[in-house]
Amino acid sequence: MVSPVLVPGIGVDTVRVAIAGELRALPRDNESSSGHGLPGQNEKRRRRLFGGGVVEWPYLRPGARCEVWAEASLPRRVAFAGGAEKVDNVTPVAFGDLAAAVGELVAEVEADGVIRDVSGLAVNRVDVCRDFSACENGPGLIASLASVAPPGDLRMQPRVWHDRRRHRAATLTVANGVWGGTLYDKSVESGLAPGHLRYEARFRREALRRFGVLGVGDAEGGGLVRVARGLFNSLGWGAAVQPLDEVIAELTFGHWDRAGAKEVSRVLRRNLIGYAAQRRAGVVPEVAAPTLRRYERLLKLAGVASDLSELVKGEPAAAGVRLSWDEGRPVAV
Repeated sequence: MVSPVLVPGIGVDTVRVAIAGELRALPRDNESSSGHGLPGQNEKRRRRLFGGGVVEWPYLRPGARCEVWAEASLPRRVAFAGGAEKVDNVTPVAFGDLAAAVGELVAEVEADGVIRDVSGLAVNRVDVCRDFSACENGPGLIASLASVAPPGDLRMQPRVWHDRRRHRAATLTVANGVWGGTLYDKSVESGLAPGHLRYEARFRREALRRFGVLGVGDAEGGGLVRVARGLFNSLGWGAAVQPLDEVIAELTFGHWDRAGAKEVSRVLRRNLIGYAAQRRAGVVPEVAAPTLRRYERLLKLAGVASDLSELVKGEPAAAGVRLSWDEGRPVAV
């Protein structure tokens, strides 16, 4: 049995592996197709695994030598195998147990009649997790970090939103097709007590090969953890910030998918957030009357306030903090 690490901790969530062998692909009821084109071109067959995850294979005749691809959230598989009443991905799998977890995944793919005579195994995706606890204002902290300009040549724009796949958890992501970093409210996603954030560094095939990760054994060492930590720092998510209060955080994430709100430009949203932050701090900036009316309309569209007077706040601003990788929690600065 794979032993998970304790929360907060560092470990692995999702993996994707390429398994080389002889294709069997015995028919099952839980199959579907993906891709496009004629059979044998871009189309793939897909099947859900009983223990969690999916397996895909090319549209080829049985007996052909090829690769099939299995992808799964390892914590979910561990919880399911352990007979947990609620199968979730709260606790990442320790790197020392990665080989055992992947071995169980490959064994199920073989037992499910997809492939036999396995001759090779390569890692095509690894999600490295770092959990942070004691985050009193998680959404406000995430919203503050979204405005931090990352050092170095990282020109992708951060995206902040309420991720519906995570039960509308506050989420911050910077990613492309090779690597990505995501920071989100784990408490909302998994129904935990408030105050848990999770950082996930996603490395796909090209990035893994660049770091010398070919097989499972290459991923078990501390190399990927160091790379994930370096990415965390490069994104500026370990910087000292002042967490935004609940109103400004809600404006940052916003319900901008409401009718009419998604047509609002990023510049106008940013100006509104700046104005609201000043009002929350007790400062009344000089703004033209037409602009104030526009701001008030945006507040209503975002579902944050009915008028500008609700922005006034008499409480002091929050103290500055930074997310400490070593301690796994925010520390005062």
